[in-house]
Amino acid sequence: MRKYFFVVIILYILFSFAGFAQAAPQVVLDGQTLSFDVQPTIENGRTLVPLRTIFEALGAEVNWDDTTQTVTAKKDHTELKLVIGGQAFKNGAPVHLDVPAQVIDGRTMIPARFVAEALGANVGWDEATNSVLITTSSDPVSSTPAGPAGLSRANPLPAGQSLITQDGLQISVKGCIQGTEAWKMVKNVNTSNEPPEDGKKYILISINVKNISGQKSPLVNSYDFQLEGRLDENEVFRSYQASVELPDSGRFKELYGEIYNGKEITGGICFYVPANESSFVLKWLKPSDPANWRYFEVK
Repeated sequence: MRKYFFVVIILYILFSFAGFAQAAPQVVLDGQTLSFDVQPTIENGRTLVPLRTIFEALGAEVNWDDTTQTVTAKKDHTELKLVIGGQAFKNGAPVHLDVPAQVIDGRTMIPARFVAEALGANVGWDEATNSVLITTSSDPVSSTPAGPAGLSRANPLPAGQSLITQDGLQISVKGCIQGTEAWKMVKNVNTSNEPPEDGKKYILISINVKNISGQKSPLVNSYDFQLEGRLDENEVFRSYQASVELPDSGRFKELYGEIYNGKEITGGICFYVPANESSFVLKWLKPSDPANWRYFEVK
C-alpha cells in the first residue's frame, strides 16, 4: 500500500511540473502562423527555428554544405552563411550571434530574429501569445507597406479612420493623450494612484466601437486591445496590457460593455510604458487567430 502511495505522489509531481512547461513559441509571418516539423525552441532568450522553413518562407534560396557544416541562404543582394555551432556572416562580414546555429532532433535550428532582420523584415515579440511576429514588405524600396491599412503593424489604420472586423465591429481610435496630461487624468480617477517613475509614462487612448453585424451583442473591454511600442531603431517591439482603471464617465471612461446591433460605445484604455518608446500601434486581438488581428495608428 505504501509503495502504491509513493508511486501516485511521484506521478502527481511529474504531471504538475509538466503543466508548468512553456508551450513552444509560434512564428507568425505577415499574419500567417508557420508550421515546422520540429517545434521552435527558446534558448538564452532567442527563438530557434528550423532553417529551411524560415528561409524559404522569407523567399531565400537555401544550400547546405555537409563538409563544412555550413548553411548558405541568398535573397536579392543578401547572402547569409551560418556555421553549425560557430560564426555567422552577412555578405562576407562576420555577425555576432548570442546563440549559434545548432542541430536539434535532426534539424538545423537557427535564430529567427537574426535571419528575418538580415533579410530585411521587421521582428517583434508578443509575450501574450508567446509568438515571434515577422512582417515584410513586397517592395523593400517603398516606405509604404503593401496591403490594406490596418492588417499589419507595419501599415496601421490612420488615426481617426475606422475599419470593420470579421465579427462586424466598426472600430476607430478617436484620440490619445500621454505624459503630464495623462497622469492628471490617472490621478483624478484615484488619488492613491502613483505618479509615473523616472523613465515611465501613462498613455490614454480613446476608442469607438460600433456593432454593425446584425448579430447578438458582443462584450468589448480594454483587454481586447494591446499597445505596441518600438524600443529602438532596430524595430524591437514590446506589447503592453491595460494598466489603470478609468472612470465610469467622460471622454476616457473605461472601455467596457455589451454592444447591441446598431449601438456603439466610446471608452478609454490606459497603458503604462517606458517613456523612450515611440511609434505606438494599438492592436485589436479579440480573434485568437493572429491573421485576424487589426492595427491602429496612435498619435
